[in-house]
Amino acid sequence: MIGIGAYQPRWFMHPLHMSPGEAVMALQETRCRRATAMHWGTFELSEEPLGEPPLLLARELLDRGIPPDRFESGCVGQQWSVVEAS
Repeated sequence: MIGIGAYQPRWFMHPLHMSPGEAVMALQETRCRRATAMHWGTFELSEEPLGEPPLLLARELLDRGIPPDRFESGCVGQQWSVVEAS
């Protein structure tokens, strides 16, 4: 799980929150096979629009040639089941 929200303004939020672009860099640098986005769209904590983070995430993935299913943002309230790898 990698946070993609509450990143604006950068001068204030950067010590604690990643932008979607920085989150994609974290995915690449940690060599994660898959990631799920978190910390976006629930509360207005910062200056970006609530729905912006997953849109920017999708654009970053496309620009870097990363399949969108490798880093999913889902929808607000969506749930996933995590199963043990065999």
